[in-house]
Amino acid sequence: MHNDDYTVKVRKPGGEWQDLYEYNVKVDLDKPQDASMVYFDFSGSVEVFVRKNNGDIRSVKIRPSSYGIKPIQNGNCISFTLTEPKKISIEFNGDKLHNLHLFANPIETFHPDPSDTNVIYFGPGVHIPKDQPGEAFNISPGKKVYIAGGAIVRGKLLCDKVKNVRI
Repeated sequence: MHNDDYTVKVRKPGGEWQDLYEYNVKVDLDKPQDASMVYFDFSGSVEVFVRKNNGDIRSVKIRPSSYGIKPIQNGNCISFTLTEPKKISIEFNGDKLHNLHLFANPIETFHPDPSDTNVIYFGPGVHIPKDQPGEAFNISPGKKVYIAGGAIVRGKLLCDKVKNVRI
């Protein structure tokens, strides 16, 4: 499902802007809230453009703050450059629950074998839990969960009292 709180575009420096799809995701298990998520793969460097579509920008925090990413603000838009893959949260006006999750991934070189019994493989398409209360996929100890590009997982990944799980 789409979330139109933000418009996000990326490009190689000086290249054509590519509009990303902003997914609606749920955060906070106690009081689920709508947030936004985008993802893309890149190598080298990439320019990121974000427009906040619902209200003014009074403040911006990009977390984790240890990355030191300082966006340039122009009205209701920010931009910044990434030189390596990062998973970040962009919070506007101190709102930690309705933030933008940005997953800038390296170009993928490894794909697990979908028939491997130690792999829970979500290939391209929509995945909905079958006969599971609470809309969750229960993840067993020792499993690797792989979510391929183009996969939409409509449910929680429940890792309760397990060890050696990789997602």
